[in-house]
Amino acid sequence: MSDTRRAMRIVSVNVGLPRQVSWRGRAITTGIFKEPVADRVAVRALNLDGDRQADPTVHGGREKAVYAYPAEHYAYWRAALPGVALEHGAFGENLTTEGLLARWHAVSTYCRYPGGRGPT
Repeated sequence: MSDTRRAMRIVSVNVGLPRQVSWRGRAITTGIFKEPVADRVAVRALNLDGDRQADPTVHGGREKAVYAYPAEHYAYWRAALPGVALEHGAFGENLTTEGLLARWHAVSTYCRYPGGRGPT
């Protein structure tokens, strides 16, 4: 039996805090703005350190604490949106990944935690 699994790699870890923006003539609060960080970031039960969600009723929480997006999709969006700067984190993702395209599962399905422990 051959092993067909491919290695998944985290390209970038991105965090950000909610901010107010104007959208369709009204002020809204959004947590979409994420920026890459260079240092390690702790994964907690509800989010990553330094990251928050604007509306916890639909984002974040124990089942949606970390959002991953494939780096492979950036090429499409850069072609579709010429002239728009699309750095890692541009789609609100906490993890920009490579090799995580086949199925969308919990990150814990693909990642091993140091020491066998999950998020705190």
